[in-house]
Amino acid sequence: MMENGKRQMKPLWVLRKTFLMADVWRNPAFGPELMKIQSEGTYVTDIIIPSIRASLKGLPFRQFAFISTAERQSTASANRKGKGHLGKQQDFMYLQKREGKIFELVYGECSRLLCSDTKKKDDEIKLWRETNDGMFWVRQGCKPEKDQFGIIGIQVAERYDIIGIEIQLNVLIRDNIDIHRYYHLKKRKFLYIGLNKPYRLYLNLLNYC
Repeated sequence: MMENGKRQMKPLWVLRKTFLMADVWRNPAFGPELMKIQSEGTYVTDIIIPSIRASLKGLPFRQFAFISTAERQSTASANRKGKGHLGKQQDFMYLQKREGKIFELVYGECSRLLCSDTKKKDDEIKLWRETNDGMFWVRQGCKPEKDQFGIIGIQVAERYDIIGIEIQLNVLIRDNIDIHRYYHLKKRKFLYIGLNKPYRLYLNLLNYC
């Protein structure tokens, strides 16, 4: 793609390039000594969020949208629970402003480098609940076409014991008879390569998406 005489990089290529940067994985927090005590916040801040920002670069509605990275309380969740209740806190959200109201369109849950099966299952359930809350909130503010609009859920589960990462992409859609349907669209596992060298994660994102 050409823009102003310069070749514009495709978002997927940018995302892949971000994961391949050796400097990203040279962080001591991702090394063998600290991986067991490292918080998920370090991984989300240093790896996941920069990759998402890179993949969204150049979208036409950028000035009306932003990514929440500090476990922002979900407005949709608080609204469903009722007055005086706190909403769930996500690892990251993609939000967009429309007609003065902020909508939560993408929810993300991410483990730290060492993830237990219990943590993975808990995140799956939490993500499903978050997408339901998000759909309810959107339908209060506008009326998207049934079976044509979805809330996205992204789960990143690190399994350092098998030297890899698992990414699952989900979507919740309200069908023509007003039933919420939750679909697992894609699931991919990627392996780390070269554990004695700077940590690099090779992702074939073109096959993933």
